[in-house]
Amino acid sequence: MYFFDLDHTILDFERSEIEALLELFDSRGIALSEEQLSLYRETNSKWWSYLALGEKTKDEVVLGRFVDYCSSIGVSFSPEELNDEYLTRLSKKAYFLPGAREFLTTMRRLGKRMAVITNGVYRVQHNRFLSAGLPEFFEFSLSSEEAGAAKPTPKSSSRQCVGHVFRRMKSYTLETVLSRTTEAQKMRELTSYGSALMLGGIVAR
Repeated sequence: MYFFDLDHTILDFERSEIEALLELFDSRGIALSEEQLSLYRETNSKWWSYLALGEKTKDEVVLGRFVDYCSSIGVSFSPEELNDEYLTRLSKKAYFLPGAREFLTTMRRLGKRMAVITNGVYRVQHNRFLSAGLPEFFEFSLSSEEAGAAKPTPKSSSRQCVGHVFRRMKSYTLETVLSRTTEAQKMRELTSYGSALMLGGIVAR
């Protein structure tokens, strides 16, 4: 089975993020500049890195980024309200990256089994997964919230995540470990969609 990340691989997260953020602050009478949008992306990346390092929980990240950001641009809004509305808006936006649908169609035609593993907030990623029509291509989507472990993650949490993956799979035979080189290169040769990256290490049939 081939495992993919959802954002930056299949869906255009940046487009969804910018649209949701602009709408969020526009509804409060604030037209964000390009500089302020860039500042948000930097702030957001910083806070998500805390999760990857195990220094913050996801709940702390999604609220802390807005506390930090609002302080930086000199406004005062409830971080809880901002986050809830932002996630609601974001969950309604799902855009394929160029060539992604064609790549998935090729994979499906070749009979490849595929699944999504994502670090995103469950209610956002699940809705975007459905909105984009991805169940047509993927057997399932697993979020780090469901697995109880973020990616990248220490080995102990990795085993926990892999356990959830196997329970989602209808049947499997542990066959090999992808090296991110030869097998990925073969798949890229099947289509012009060169930005698709194999995340999974396990091939199952």
